[in-house]
Amino acid sequence: MKKTVVLLMIITVFSKILGFLRDVFLSFFYGASNMSDIFLISIMIPTVIFALVGNAITTGFIPMYTRIEAEEGSSSSKIFTKQVTNGVLLVGSIVIGIGMAFTEPLVKIFASGFRGETLETAIIFTRISLIGIYFHGMVFILTAYLQLKNVFIIPALIGFPANIVLMITIYISSFVNVYLLAIGSVLSVFLQFLLLLVFALKKGFRFQVGLHLRNGNLQKLMIITFPAMIGSGIDQVNVLVDRTMASWISVGGISALNYAETLNLFAAGIITTSIISVLYPKISTLASLGYTEALKDTLSGGIRMISICIFPAMTMFMAFSEVFVSLLYGRGQFDQTAIHLTSTSLFYYSIGMTGYCLHKILSNVFFAFQDTKTPMYTGGLVLLANVVLNILLSPFLGIGGLALATSISSLGGAFFLGYRLKKTIGDFGICELKRFSLKTMAVSLTTTVVAKGLYLWFLDYFHMFFSLFFSLTVAALLYAGLLHLFRIYDLKGLLSELLRREMQPEENKAS
Repeated sequence: MKKTVVLLMIITVFSKILGFLRDVFLSFFYGASNMSDIFLISIMIPTVIFALVGNAITTGFIPMYTRIEAEEGSSSSKIFTKQVTNGVLLVGSIVIGIGMAFTEPLVKIFASGFRGETLETAIIFTRISLIGIYFHGMVFILTAYLQLKNVFIIPALIGFPANIVLMITIYISSFVNVYLLAIGSVLSVFLQFLLLLVFALKKGFRFQVGLHLRNGNLQKLMIITFPAMIGSGIDQVNVLVDRTMASWISVGGISALNYAETLNLFAAGIITTSIISVLYPKISTLASLGYTEALKDTLSGGIRMISICIFPAMTMFMAFSEVFVSLLYGRGQFDQTAIHLTSTSLFYYSIGMTGYCLHKILSNVFFAFQDTKTPMYTGGLVLLANVVLNILLSPFLGIGGLALATSISSLGGAFFLGYRLKKTIGDFGICELKRFSLKTMAVSLTTTVVAKGLYLWFLDYFHMFFSLFFSLTVAALLYAGLLHLFRIYDLKGLLSELLRREMQPEENKAS
């Protein structure tokens, strides 16, 4: 399993890099403009809408499948999978029908600042993109199914064909027809579905038409996932609020937030996605068997593993926000105004990077115990805080205020989840985690200050790219050395400690 996590991280790095190239293509050919805003909103709408259902169902699907297979056997778990698949496709059909009928008000909800030709073009884009909802739904189900079968690499690879197709369509659309952008978004998610389906079929996945709503397991999943659906919906409303306000603050504001968020989630996605995709099935199994102490150890190791990678990423992104944006996007139609908007957003988004990661891993522990209400309530508090902070901060900080509001509310939500989890399973080494985090943060800040100083010195002799490369290389070596000096575990040690843990004997069960 150790090798799997390392390989997942490597794949995720390259997938994120390809995602950057996709955004670089978009920024080069369309900049931070009305057209880039239209494209991003059109692909956001089906993704956000179906994420309400898809995230909720797959979150409940993994622990439910684990329990059914353990208690009722593999035949029951296969029937359960077929029922869930049919349910997802049915919901997808309903969503597409409603979306097609009410596209204009839907677009206005997501981007109330759109007017005239911009609005009309966004409506056409959205109607094309809505078709992809079927494939979005199947991607959720097939990804969860493969993870249950201990197939982690294939789900991590689906970003490659999707991003390549989008880059091709962005390029072709710039001189043929802009509507190819929307067609490309549908084709990209179809290829994701196709890749997952091939390997899921090899692992026994089968589809059969028919939906029996009286199926006890399906009914239980509906009960479990309803709060998760509300919680996921709250997360998407947060995105909606930010994007809607951005459409009023400035032209290209939606694009600036999107580019900044993509960069911000680069480090968070590499670590968090890789770790959670492997740990969530394991945590679900430990929770279902009652091995609470082993679960606590696994969770604590996961948090430390995330912290040691996220803290330096957070401080580096804050220190080099404008440099990163300039190097990655600063060409073609992406002018100095766009660089300023995006780098400001990135700086403030980076503050909440830790909150995002902790929120993800802590929520999954509640889901493993089939408690979807606590994350839902937490999401409600985060939404309320985000809206209030958006209103308070955006008049002073503009687009940056929206990003800062997201960061503060995300950190608050993570701390609240940690507090609630301690009440649920008992202490999971919080004091030790605090000491570990403080030491790691101090080392990260020291390293970042050195990196910034070196970068400014190197600029007198080298181009911006080489100056950044040299300074970050020295900083990485210094960071590793300081971790060793202050006896903070290195990444290899954390991986070994986290992934060598096996299910504990009966005496480790919660009393």
